[in-house]
Amino acid sequence: MINLLTPDRVVFKACVGKTKGDSLERNGSFCDVAVSQESPYAVIDASKDSMFKDYILITDEHVRSYLGKSLHAPDGTRIGTFCVLDHKPRNYSKVQHKLLTDTAASIENEIASLFSTLGACPID
Repeated sequence: MINLLTPDRVVFKACVGKTKGDSLERNGSFCDVAVSQESPYAVIDASKDSMFKDYILITDEHVRSYLGKSLHAPDGTRIGTFCVLDHKPRNYSKVQHKLLTDTAASIENEIASLFSTLGACPID
């Protein structure tokens, strides 16, 4: 998923298994934590994690694992995340962390291109 974050929502901009344009509350979300960090953020089993066990993706959709990386605007502002979710607990490998990081860098290059072309943040 590629998600952009508003002050109170996580907006799905590109995704598999979700509807583009849908959103969730940002407070308490995986992406809210991931966007605050530079390195990839992983949750192995969210159903056993006190921070996430009551979050809607866990209770209603049975998501168990998450790996996400913050995405930046050209000025360095953190504007969203690139992430993967799974319905089973998963300990993501170093190779998977690197692939996520490399893909996030490619997404940031595309975002920079959009900023250059549009002259503004393409959140809408």
